[in-house]
Amino acid sequence: MRGLRKWRREQASREGKAPFILATNRVLRIISAFLPQSMEELLQIPGFGEQKTAMYGTDILKLTGELQRETSFPLDWVTRSIDMNKFEAWVLEQKEQKVRVELDKETNKRKLLEMVAGGASLDSLQAGLSMQRRDLLLWIEELEREGYDMEPLVEAELAAISEEDQIKAWNAFETEGDRYLKPVLHRIFAANELKDKDLDRAYEWLRLLRLRFRKEKESMNSRAS
Repeated sequence: MRGLRKWRREQASREGKAPFILATNRVLRIISAFLPQSMEELLQIPGFGEQKTAMYGTDILKLTGELQRETSFPLDWVTRSIDMNKFEAWVLEQKEQKVRVELDKETNKRKLLEMVAGGASLDSLQAGLSMQRRDLLLWIEELEREGYDMEPLVEAELAAISEEDQIKAWNAFETEGDRYLKPVLHRIFAANELKDKDLDRAYEWLRLLRLRFRKEKESMNSRAS
């Protein structure tokens, strides 16, 4: 399970997505329990599907293939081992929990948008929403892609960053591209110039500046067309 979580976290970071979009904790638990050894077996895992199997199957099978399993495929033996009354009660509970999670997410979304519009900082958002900072940044990027305006937050956070560093970063986005932040960081700071805390902070403001950069490029492309 730890290996699957590590893979999900790193892959989500590369794609700029929230980890649960790649695979929920429930799916990871099922995979870790049954340890599929082939694409065909992975397709039998509930909630994964053909698209995710095609995208991530090779990586997952590298992890599961290293372990010995005690269960067998196909999984038709599972239905014979289940108390259907308990199973149906569990399914209902899962549906109710999903509804609660969606309602909580929608409530937090409204709260986040209101706080951003009011000029809140990342620190305020983290405290107000009780979220891990990394998850918060991923969600902000996701909302920006959905068309919500994150510029007030970008402006508030970049106020503490020197204009010189912002210009260097912007130029680096132009030359290096905006997919990966590490090459951009290296164009701004010398090796070992930043300590761990400062490095985390640098990645944060670069992510926010990238939102502005992408929005500006999108606007320019729209005007050009």
